Parts: sequence; structure tokens; C-alpha cells
Amino acid sequence: NGLYASASFDKNTSEVMIKAVNVGKNIVPINLKINGILPVPSNATLITLKGGGLQEVNSFEDPNKIAPVESQLLTDGNALQIPLQPLSLTVIKFHV
Repeated sequence: NGLYASASFDKNTSEVMIKAVNVGKNIVPINLKINGILPVPSNATLITLKGGGLQEVNSFEDPNKIAPVESQLLTDGNALQIPLQPLSLTVIKFHV
């Protein structure tokens, strides 16, 4: 399905970071369950980097054509539902 992901934990900052890449041309909805962490965080930071196509690039005329967009994501109990955009890198971060 063109989806690649990894997860890590930073002991110094107590931060979980999940990175997911969607190399496909369609949105891929994912459901993440957070188990073994109490209390479950009430929100997460979502950072998405995507372009409109494989040939898009930043230029001097348009240096922010492809730029990260940060937003907040509310958790539903121990679950996160995230639509991964086509041709994108998505980073999900939360403190535990």
C-alpha cells in the first residue's frame, strides 16, 4: 500500500515520535492505539510535509511550495485516527 513507518521514544524529553511516509497517490487512513502509557496524552502534534506531485520542488520564486504544516490532534481515549495525505511525510509527536 506504499506506507512506511517507524516509532521512537526520547528518554530525555519523554516524547514519542511516529514517522509515516505515504508514497502512494491516495489518502491512507490509519488508526493508532496507544497502549502501556498512563495517563494517555490528550493531544498530539501533527507535522505534515507534502507536495502536489513528484515533480514539485521549492525554488527561489516559491521557497515554501513544499513546507511542513503543524497542527494539533486530539486523542480519543488511547486512539488516534489520522488520514495520511498522498506523497507525504507525517510526524506525530506526543509527551508521556
